[in-house]
Amino acid sequence: MSETLIQPTTAYMMVCKTSELLDAMKFLSRAVPKNKKGRLHNCEITIKTNEVNFVAIGATRVLYCRSAGPVRISIPFLYFLDIVKNIKTFNAEISIVEGKMTIGNLTLIVSTCFFKDDTILRSINLPINYSTADILRLRDKYTAEEIAFNKLDGLINSTLAEINKDVKIAAGTLLKYGITKEEITKMVTEKIFNK
Repeated sequence: MSETLIQPTTAYMMVCKTSELLDAMKFLSRAVPKNKKGRLHNCEITIKTNEVNFVAIGATRVLYCRSAGPVRISIPFLYFLDIVKNIKTFNAEISIVEGKMTIGNLTLIVSTCFFKDDTILRSINLPINYSTADILRLRDKYTAEEIAFNKLDGLINSTLAEINKDVKIAAGTLLKYGITKEEITKMVTEKIFNK
């Protein structure tokens, strides 16, 4: 994957009606949890020529507008939603350079990836009501770079920690019946991955 990454030499940007951008964000916000876990989710923005794809957990929205890419940006979803809600101009103008995105007069630090072409710009496909298995299977479907770029490595690590905590509690409870931690781990692993 690293051989297809390039340093930006041209302007990467998008210009669309602010109302259309806000509609796209409101649509995606229905998929993002309303609890504190919602802060963990990012908005992945893939800008291609005259097409911008927004992805949040389990939801995708495409805007056809004036744009130049290919580039992918990752930004915390709720933060980006708040920024979009506060755009006061008729058109939203976004430009991207290495590590930064500018919306109007506001410049933000974001994760960016620039590509020679858009053939490898895969979005992470995670259902709205994802299960533990869905999260753990991401490592089999996507590269470590794609997972890290989309900031899903933290979600994977917290899921693994939660499973380990539950196994430890169950092992402590069932030890008096001769059931070992290894047996519980094997059972949980088989149950998660054999659904």
